[in-house]
Amino acid sequence: MRTPALVLLAISLALGAACEGPMGPPGPGFSLGPDGSTPLDGGADAAAPDESALDAGAPPDAEPGTLSGHVRDPSQAVVARGRVVLVPRERVASLAARPLDLTLSGVAAALADNDEPLEDALAAPDLPSAQVAADGRYRFAQVPDGSFFVVYVPSADDDAHLPGGQVAHTPIDAASLRGVVLDLSVSGVPSDRARYVGSSSCIGCHARHGSLASGHALTLRVPGVSTPLQDVSAAPRIDEALAWFARGAELAFFDCDPARAPAPTCRVGESAPSGADVRLRLRLGRDDTVAAEQPGRYFVELIGAGGDRQRHPVALTLGGARTAQQYVARVALPDGGFTHFVLPITRQLAGSDARPDDRDKPWVAYRVEDWLDPTQGRVRTPPHDQSFERQCAGCHVTGFSARGSSATGFRASAVAERDGIYDLDGDGRKELLAVGCEACHGPGSEHLEVTPRGQRIVSPRLLTPERQSLVCGTCHARHQGAGGELAPLDAMLRMPRAGLARRDFLAAYVSRIESGPEVVFGTGDPRVGFQQYGDFVRSAKYRSPALLVTCTDCHDPHRSERHASDLREASASASCAGCHVESRDVSAHAQATVGYAHVRGVDQAQLTCTACHMVPTGASGARVEALVDVSSGAPFTYVHGDRTSHRFGYVDRSHAGAQPVAATRACAYCHGELLP
Repeated sequence: MRTPALVLLAISLALGAACEGPMGPPGPGFSLGPDGSTPLDGGADAAAPDESALDAGAPPDAEPGTLSGHVRDPSQAVVARGRVVLVPRERVASLAARPLDLTLSGVAAALADNDEPLEDALAAPDLPSAQVAADGRYRFAQVPDGSFFVVYVPSADDDAHLPGGQVAHTPIDAASLRGVVLDLSVSGVPSDRARYVGSSSCIGCHARHGSLASGHALTLRVPGVSTPLQDVSAAPRIDEALAWFARGAELAFFDCDPARAPAPTCRVGESAPSGADVRLRLRLGRDDTVAAEQPGRYFVELIGAGGDRQRHPVALTLGGARTAQQYVARVALPDGGFTHFVLPITRQLAGSDARPDDRDKPWVAYRVEDWLDPTQGRVRTPPHDQSFERQCAGCHVTGFSARGSSATGFRASAVAERDGIYDLDGDGRKELLAVGCEACHGPGSEHLEVTPRGQRIVSPRLLTPERQSLVCGTCHARHQGAGGELAPLDAMLRMPRAGLARRDFLAAYVSRIESGPEVVFGTGDPRVGFQQYGDFVRSAKYRSPALLVTCTDCHDPHRSERHASDLREASASASCAGCHVESRDVSAHAQATVGYAHVRGVDQAQLTCTACHMVPTGASGARVEALVDVSSGAPFTYVHGDRTSHRFGYVDRSHAGAQPVAATRACAYCHGELLP
């Protein structure tokens, strides 16, 4: 007897709402999976599964009281090893009740047993489990009472699959598991021998993708030049600052004080106040005799207070699709090679000369102390440890590798790419300098070579939720690499591959996780940008026994045309309402929470869930004006950052004197006089 398909389909649809691609047609023996999606999240051009592999896992009939099914990879080939484990919901709840300590070193944090909700719970020896047989079938003779996360765990000698499954994020009541055929679809993984092949190889089968217009794809560009792998149509201001180079603008660095670090140590403007001590001038320029795609078409000349000069070609622009942009200079090494450094200036797209705070101007200083002796006013080349290769490139290129030392300098390379943008390592081949397909799905050589198609590649949606979130959290975080770098590099200057467990990532790639007074406020909200993952792992959502939320439940990493932050829904509140039914009517929720519905005198477009629960406290670019405090004689404007807190908490106005709080201009009429 088979379990009614409507019941199983309802469960499948509820759990599949956050999948990275549409659910495919039912596979052989389908009840609650496999979902039939094709490799790398589906596509009409994907190859059909190998029928002989499917025949090895003939669909079993459900037996009363039992739970059984087959385990398959995205190619629908059976997985013949490992076990299926039922993780009780209360085990995850007990872990969630214990707070996380983000002040630990990476090695100490790796030993924590409560920061990986499912995988920490899997360590318990008494969990109900069933072995996966040679034909890919598992079977529980009985399902105990309770509510369970159903998780596939590969055997120790299986290097081709990762733990998880398409139903690993949500607990299912025992009554809904008994008498059910539940086929599990699990992620593959490239072996250590796999090579990066470049995004053009992926497009060959999966066609052009919306991700080519994402911030990931545009993170590094040759100034003013796009390749077939970079679509700038959704980023109209990405080359805006090049006009300053074309007109030969000059920026003055003055009022320099090293004690202000890590805040900008110098003020910056096209002109300095009368009598100001200008320590450095930066002249931006363009040389039209140099080909557009070559370093030197755009350049920066640094002029010290004593008249000494350095001129550097601008090889790459860093960012600029949304809030801020920096400039990467190519610098010669003594052996005739090249290394790269981020120049000491940031262009802020939302900056304005009318803003009173220097942090919110169109141009701000960035680590100027690396380029300038502020006492002598002399220009210097930054130390090799601060090179782009050592500090930054790992998170901005695909297929990263590096070599070198603090004494001789560092060189880095990325995957060679026929549609690459720049030759980073000087070997004569252009490389993929951006976040391409393999940054999140792993190196693709084996995926291209193996039969049937669909194996040996990471499918993030099929991972355990903690591994899935780490795919994003590897770079969307403020942790430091093993040697103190901004990028999480291990001792061999390697980046982690997609699919890694958090404990292994922390032990090998992190020297310090991100908590600290220089990066967080006293409430725990972020002071600076790129702390989304550190915020998120402390949130109730990351360890919720009702639904283990991941980054991609809300965000589409491939880019969304519906929302500027690549939300899957058209609005922030719609994203929340998928789970939080009470937030579907925000005014009613406000009425129930604070006693006032906010329907009069408030712009309803500003009355969103995130206005109160995801305040932009971090700042990577210019901040934005928020609430006007009219309680004092002279009105004072509070500001928000440009990066939202991902703790999803609520910080009330008693903290307004120390950090941005849940108050916008729409609140000013009633709440301005109540602020401290």
